[in-house]
Amino acid sequence: MTCLLMAAGGGHVRAAPAPANNTATPAVTANRDVSNLLSSATLWHSRHRNDLARAALEKALLVQPEQPEVLSLLGQIDIEENKPAEANKALQTLRARYPNAPATKALADVIRINTVDKSRIARARLLQRSGQADAAFAEYKALFPDGPPTGDLGVEYYRAQANATNGWPAAQQGLANLSKASPEDSRASQSLAELMIDRPSSRLAGTRMVADLAARPNADLNALLPLWQKGLSKADGNLAWLPLYQRYLALAPNDADIRAAYDKLNAQQAARTRMLNDPAYKSRQAGIKALDQGRLNDAEKSLDAARVKRPNDGELLGSLGLVKMRQGDHKGAQELFAQAVRKDPDNAGKWRSLLKTSQFWGAMSQARDARDAGRLDEADRLVRGALASDPNNPDGLALLGDIALDDKRDKDAERLFQQALKVEPDNDTALRGMITLYSRQQRRTELANLLGDLRRRFPRDLARFDKAEAAALSDDADRAIAEGHNGPALAALERAVVLDPGNAWTRYSLASLYRKLRLPQIGREVMAEGMRQPMEPDDRAQMLYAQAIYLNVIDDEAGARESLAQIPAANVTPSIKRMQTTLAIRDTARLAREAHAAGNDDESERRYGEALTMAGDDPELIGEVARARVSAGQPDQGLALMRDWLAAHADKPQPDAQLRYAELLSTAERDEELGTFLASMDPSTLGADQRDEWQDLQDRLALRQADRARALGDFDTAQRKLEPLLSRQPPDKRALSTLGDIYFDERRFDDARKIAEDQIRQDPTNQDARLSLVRVLYEQQDDEAANRELDRALAEASPDDVWTQLAAVRRLTAMERYDEAIALNDRLRTQFPDTSAVTVQRGRIAQSQRHYNEAKGWYDQARKEEIVQGALPGYDGMTSAESAIDSLESRRNTYVAAGYEIDQKKGDGGISMFNARAVPLYGQYAVGYDGHVFAQTDYVSADSGDLPLNGTSEFGTLPFLNVPSFRAANPGVQSDYGTKRQKAHGQALMLGYENDWIRADIGHTPVGFPISYVTGGVRLFGNLGRYNYWVDASRRPMTGSMVSYAGAYLPLPEVFGDGKWGGVRRDAITFHASRDFLKWGIFGEASVARLTGENVLNNSEVSARAGVDLPLIYKRDMRLNTGLTLFFDSFAQNERYYTYGHGGYYSPQTYVSLTLPLEWYGRTQRWSYYLRGSVSFSQSQEKAMPYFPTNGALQAASGDLTYGSGGGFGVGFSLTGRAEYWVNRHWVIGGQVQFERSDYYAPNRFLVYMRYHFDARRGDVPMPPSPVRPIWSY
Repeated sequence: MTCLLMAAGGGHVRAAPAPANNTATPAVTANRDVSNLLSSATLWHSRHRNDLARAALEKALLVQPEQPEVLSLLGQIDIEENKPAEANKALQTLRARYPNAPATKALADVIRINTVDKSRIARARLLQRSGQADAAFAEYKALFPDGPPTGDLGVEYYRAQANATNGWPAAQQGLANLSKASPEDSRASQSLAELMIDRPSSRLAGTRMVADLAARPNADLNALLPLWQKGLSKADGNLAWLPLYQRYLALAPNDADIRAAYDKLNAQQAARTRMLNDPAYKSRQAGIKALDQGRLNDAEKSLDAARVKRPNDGELLGSLGLVKMRQGDHKGAQELFAQAVRKDPDNAGKWRSLLKTSQFWGAMSQARDARDAGRLDEADRLVRGALASDPNNPDGLALLGDIALDDKRDKDAERLFQQALKVEPDNDTALRGMITLYSRQQRRTELANLLGDLRRRFPRDLARFDKAEAAALSDDADRAIAEGHNGPALAALERAVVLDPGNAWTRYSLASLYRKLRLPQIGREVMAEGMRQPMEPDDRAQMLYAQAIYLNVIDDEAGARESLAQIPAANVTPSIKRMQTTLAIRDTARLAREAHAAGNDDESERRYGEALTMAGDDPELIGEVARARVSAGQPDQGLALMRDWLAAHADKPQPDAQLRYAELLSTAERDEELGTFLASMDPSTLGADQRDEWQDLQDRLALRQADRARALGDFDTAQRKLEPLLSRQPPDKRALSTLGDIYFDERRFDDARKIAEDQIRQDPTNQDARLSLVRVLYEQQDDEAANRELDRALAEASPDDVWTQLAAVRRLTAMERYDEAIALNDRLRTQFPDTSAVTVQRGRIAQSQRHYNEAKGWYDQARKEEIVQGALPGYDGMTSAESAIDSLESRRNTYVAAGYEIDQKKGDGGISMFNARAVPLYGQYAVGYDGHVFAQTDYVSADSGDLPLNGTSEFGTLPFLNVPSFRAANPGVQSDYGTKRQKAHGQALMLGYENDWIRADIGHTPVGFPISYVTGGVRLFGNLGRYNYWVDASRRPMTGSMVSYAGAYLPLPEVFGDGKWGGVRRDAITFHASRDFLKWGIFGEASVARLTGENVLNNSEVSARAGVDLPLIYKRDMRLNTGLTLFFDSFAQNERYYTYGHGGYYSPQTYVSLTLPLEWYGRTQRWSYYLRGSVSFSQSQEKAMPYFPTNGALQAASGDLTYGSGGGFGVGFSLTGRAEYWVNRHWVIGGQVQFERSDYYAPNRFLVYMRYHFDARRGDVPMPPSPVRPIWSY
């Protein structure tokens, strides 16, 4: 079955070697040696030993280098070992030499299914697992249009066909053909046998097939014996099964269940034969015989049948009364004994004595029931009434002592126990009462003396006294557990089980303690060991009952039902019957839930109706149905069931039912209603256990409210909710854990660490606390300690504790130990296949590895599991899988945005002044889950004001108007031509793609400007451990002025001729790295650039930036940061001027600045905001430059005009504010203002924008705001 499960689970698909046929190029027939090697390889391959299979195949190729079956199987192994190149090489060889051979087709199918059709086969398997058999088989048929494949693919195909409508006959024949074609490979035969066993009509034949497979020399008994056992466990009474039982037991002689079934079938055969051969068998004799043997139900049945024919038989009536009395039906027994007194006068004394005994034990039974229900006064009255007729009855005295013990009247209890022991020195109840009393009062010496004395006086009754000592040890364990001392309790219970191995409830206590210690499998083994003890029928029934309760507690309801089913009807007590009914209701409700999940609401309601019929008017059983509906995502219907019952029984208090309703409210997380309902109950009117349950509901409500407040970032409210639980002595452990989570979210890591370390110190086995410590240590960047503690948690976690191990998987994922996370998660998925949280986490691992499509597949599968399980939504209204899907879908952020920006920079009109208007239109489209393509176009209008057309304007060639030699050479030139408006407009373009690790774009500065050109860039993102970095290569425009951005035409072309200059582009390579520490972060950046333009002096730049970020406030909805940044910049040329040949951009030869920023951003329900201010201090130096640096002739003609050098110290500040408002989940509007001020630089920027998201955005408003920005700002 292993190979079948692998195929169903989505691993690499296997295909067995196909036999060769006649093709265009005849296949090489395997000779004897190669056939033997191929058979050996096939066998090892079927058992997943690819190393041994490969060795055999490589030997075969030495004999026959191009044998197709060998090449095909080698290619398949290469696929399984993730060597696609080698597999494709083998396929190319096969296609070249044997294009039509089945071996070629088999390998081609495997490669295709594991590559191009991987998602299709996954979809087919998902449909198969979700029960959509017909749709699944349709997918398989589409995958294999040329007919069914061979090998495991064929097995998988036919299994899907077998489950489809009317598909079984063809599937059965197909699997039979596969078995015949490859007799050395038993996988097809095994699968066929399994499918036959699942069908009653072919179960016997299927089991016989398994037996024949097991007889083969190389049979895999580990796979076959469980399948064989499955067939035998479903066998009917047909005697043809007997040989199969015998053959199985010859291989598995220690299988007690199968041996018991075999013995039962043999016994039935023998009994049937005896009955057929014994015509003198009579109902009365059978009844008396059954009574003597303790078979009370058989006795009752036979005697009732005989009573019909002999209604006046006093002996028969009295015997039937004995049956009733032993069954505990004392009232029925008393009626029959009274009739026997009248009908059998010769034995009237015997029947009167039995009538008196029945009356006594009837009163005792009623007293025990009253005592168990806590009605001690009523119990005391009933026992005293019974003792009136038998004052020295030791059992009555001992029970009266037990009642006094329960009522804390220790002196009365001790006196009554001693009276009972005087009458009967070895009375069990009295002895146990004395032992319990001594144990409670810690009278160790007297307890030891009592037991020693009893063992000396009654050496033949040592077992009884061992049981009594075991009971005392069990009481000690109960007290230790109540005080939180699990170690001593475990030792006491282990010793008690050794002393009294057949005591079901001591074993149950030990198993429950192991479960509490998160070792449920050991608890299961404790109960299973109990079933192997020699026991009387009643004790065995109690052991089965206790085992069923334990299995039910650990969520193995099927196992619990199986245990209860083994209890003979004669031993079924009302408690056992009630549990059987409870489990039957749960099973029926499960079928209803599954029908609802499958969309069959009519069937679902029918099943719920059946469950309610079984529940009757019992509030606890009705609560089971209600709980099922709440768990199925139908809380209103479930709550209504209990609400209606309470309304119908409002005439008297119903505290148990009220608590069941409160539990339902808690499960449905109707917290407001739950708080009101609990407040309406008066705890003083409740019993002790009821008060404990009421308080637990209050505590869980407080914990949930605290956790919800924590999730919303309201830490003050969260701590306030925890205060009542934390103020207890000792503090509530759950509240401490939640407080640790609050401290963690508040980034109070030292406080969170202290809580976790204290919890571990108190209980070193507390792996939840250890994993919390791992999280804190990792956040504190103590990676070595975090990994050490995580490794310890992994080593010490119980293999059966899914939730601790799943928490460990989350830590492994967060710490990027992905291989270990995947391995552990996959093991959990195998061990706990129906736990949707495990499947969700597998998706989160894939998402963390940026395998987004794979993650989506896991999340979808988990959601289907949640629907079947009836998972309820969390605080955010989504289930775990829905939240994961929403997180993944949030990566697909397709939207369009538009804005209007105004940029203003004061300066000399027509020269350094620069005002720009931009209308950016931006759109991005999600490409899968990996990234987005984006496009943007901006309409840009630039204006630098009116340029004075005279020689005083240092712009272009205008200074020549004041050069005497120029004026002399050009006598018609005027000294002043007025002014001219300097404007430009155009349309900028950009197209690009961005994902987690790259951003690339290509674009164009505004077409329509005097000078425009192609721009673009590529930025790569990555990390090395905790260091993040990016590398950027780009061409971007210099936008500081009209000349640098748009370029400019020479003024007065009639004087100076046509020409233009400017349009400076910066070609740069930049490296940026950063590292966040616990309370601060650092960053550094270095860049080299070349700046060029049209008719502009080439320039180069070297810059560096480094700084420290310091978070001051870190909250869920608000951040406040400061820091310090040091910046260095150096240009080779000083080109900040605007005459011809200069670039018009600030380019000091040395510039150093120190900036102190303060940044604040956050969000409310619909708003997000951002505010940043900074103060900077700078020192700069600029060298002198010629007016016309690119043209020596012009420079000479100007009389060698030169700009002087300069520099100095400066102080500046800046302020940026932006905000956006989410009108709804699609539309956003926002705005931004920005001011910068320094000695010679004072720009202003204003922006308004709007954005439309095509998919409604869920969750919190993002922060900080994300305004659209013009292309020039990238």
